Amino acid sequence: MQLLWLDDETAICGAIGPDAIPGAAEAGIRAIINNRPDGEEQHQASSDSIAAAAKQNGLDYRFVPISMRELSPQDIEDMRTALNNTPAPRVAFCRSGSRSYILWALANAGTEAELEEMIDQAAGRGFDISVARLFAQR
Repeated sequence: MQLLWLDDETAICGAIGPDAIPGAAEAGIRAIINNRPDGEEQHQASSDSIAAAAKQNGLDYRFVPISMRELSPQDIEDMRTALNNTPAPRVAFCRSGSRSYILWALANAGTEAELEEMIDQAAGRGFDISVARLFAQR
């Protein structure tokens, strides 16, 4: 599990399965936020299997599945709630990490200027989250 820390409390990564959870727990991670809908790709681990591994390893687990094609204000609020109600340090994941990065930015940016700063920071890290502008205006 390769983590990219977005702030002192939250990291993102690409897709993980139950086998990654023990290592995350050993590294001090306390919560997992899954932004990946079940069945998005063939052979991906199910939310239930990741939740079971998280529970077995003493980690909090939240399933906040998001499709960027259907992203709504409620989805952003659900991510904000997950971020605010899970112990840190936490990891949010999706297929590549980009969707989790976008959701984190939308959940945390209080102003347009803050969102622009996050978009610039992401670009410097190799992530294009500029699509967040579209959802921030909804």
